[in-house]
Amino acid sequence: MYRLCCLIAAVLCLGCNDVPIDGLNAVQVHVTTRSASTDKVKVDFLWVIDQSSSMGHEQAALSNSFNSFLDTLEVGVQGLDTRMAVVTMDAISPEHSGLFRHHPAQEFGRLAATRRIVECASKETADAACATLGPQWVGAGGTPHFSGKTMCSCRYGCQTDTECEAVLGVGSGGAYCLIDEPFSGCIPRPDTAACPDAETLRQRLIAETGTVPFVTGENARELFKCAAVVGVAQDSSTWQEQGINSALLALDRHGPNAEQAHAFLRDDAWLVVVFVSDEEDCSTAPGQTISLEQSQRCSCYPQKMLPVTNAVNKLKGLKADPSRVLVAGIVGTADSDEDAAAFLDWRCSVTGPVTPFTCQSLGGTAELGNRYIGLIDGFGPNGILASVCGHGGFGPALEQIATRIVSVISNICLPADVLDPASIVVTLHRADGTTTQDVAFEPVPAADCDDEAGASALKLATPLNPGEWVEVSYQAAAVQ
Repeated sequence: MYRLCCLIAAVLCLGCNDVPIDGLNAVQVHVTTRSASTDKVKVDFLWVIDQSSSMGHEQAALSNSFNSFLDTLEVGVQGLDTRMAVVTMDAISPEHSGLFRHHPAQEFGRLAATRRIVECASKETADAACATLGPQWVGAGGTPHFSGKTMCSCRYGCQTDTECEAVLGVGSGGAYCLIDEPFSGCIPRPDTAACPDAETLRQRLIAETGTVPFVTGENARELFKCAAVVGVAQDSSTWQEQGINSALLALDRHGPNAEQAHAFLRDDAWLVVVFVSDEEDCSTAPGQTISLEQSQRCSCYPQKMLPVTNAVNKLKGLKADPSRVLVAGIVGTADSDEDAAAFLDWRCSVTGPVTPFTCQSLGGTAELGNRYIGLIDGFGPNGILASVCGHGGFGPALEQIATRIVSVISNICLPADVLDPASIVVTLHRADGTTTQDVAFEPVPAADCDDEAGASALKLATPLNPGEWVEVSYQAAAVQ
């Protein structure tokens, strides 16, 4: 038995959250009832950025790749209306604790000097091992690694800024050489020279938003980097990176930052939370504290940590429709599930100085972000995992996240399985009343659709403009 299935989708919400309305001989899904004049795709982004001493390169890379990220979003989703807010992973200090940042860092300082890690026989052989990277690489100690090997840290004995730009793979002005033994090395330079000071930036953002300091789509290309380059530090708050707690503090409408959350979150917008870190999350449960030593192995103390499932539920609860929440992470990964398990077992059994990393890039090393990965997994198709150690820099990671966001927002999820692909007819309806039949499309996996949709989805060859909608007709199996 066949039925004709008709899908009507407006540009605002070409998502996968639709409940079919059964008719006698047809199924019709109205994705949105909004008028054409309000057909903007609203997306609220919260960026949760690690400010520990090892994150200089990553913050610079995020800033440098951000405009390409926006390009991908804007090409894939017409009429995009974004808000971008930034918080650090410091959930302890009163001046952080989920508050939106507007404090551009001008320098990262000596703690951000680039290091490479190589295998060595012992820490005494660090110089010889590091010399395999090049004549100017010198040893900076060695410690055990979860693989059972000894790993030695290497720093580049630079003499000029030009050398460092080549070592870090950045353009002119993107790095500088610090000569200050024993901290000498190549340090990335943030692209924030043109940013206003913190108070001026705050006033400008509030003047444009009318409420709290966040970046809008109109000024994102100019000002996102001014908020996202939060700087690096090495104090008690950065030893305990509480990325998950920081996100919850920032967005909780009933928490200490309630006014901020109400001003930032829009009921009719998608919410995307992006974590950027090279270390494990250490978000403690209410009433729990951990010592400095314990904070180096947070996954080993699950009884003290905020359960990841609680965080999943809290973030989903921010929207009436939980499928409009996406969570992404650019975090430490492992080469395999076996390596991840081996690392966690080793991390919880070893004591003393170690080299706790599972991946390495030009910017340095990263520890497995096991709790972030668990959080992302809790969002199913709305979870996006990218490695902070990508050798192509942050560009590919941000491209992966942007492409997936476009897919989740823009794919048309069909309410019943397509029986005959040749029967699909897509008709474009314009705001002026004209129509075009046989609009080009391509079938795509339905992995981003919710459980109430069928197993079929499609993507238009050309994104819709505000005010336009499409009708999709096709032969489908009987709808129960």
